[in-house]
Amino acid sequence: MPIDIPVSQTKIASSSWGIPITDEVNRLTAVSTPTAWTKPTYLNGWSDYTSTRVLRYRKRGDLIDIYGLCKGGTNGSVIFRLPYTFTVDLGYVINSTGAFASVAIDVGGNVTYVGGVTTYVYLSISAPLSITI
Repeated sequence: MPIDIPVSQTKIASSSWGIPITDEVNRLTAVSTPTAWTKPTYLNGWSDYTSTRVLRYRKRGDLIDIYGLCKGGTNGSVIFRLPYTFTVDLGYVINSTGAFASVAIDVGGNVTYVGGVTTYVYLSISAPLSITI
């Protein structure tokens, strides 16, 4: 099946198959390139579980990734706050000290723990962003 040559974008190169590479392709590639992992600023007594198992987050295209372990804090408290451009408005089921718990991420970027024991909290979340700038 032939691929239509885009007419509205500027052709900047061609692939080895003769398919034009446009500035639009570069724009889309740049959007999907993940940002660097960022360590959050903890709130309300939360901290890293260990120095080698740290909590971190990044933006990957239209997704937010949150990964790692933390401890301390209390049930119902905000663990950390995401930057404005990383916010979502969803709740997630997570692992907390070997049992299920949940974390809520609101449109203000507050990542709030709602569950049981806080000996350790393991977060592994990839979620669509509700705000993209």
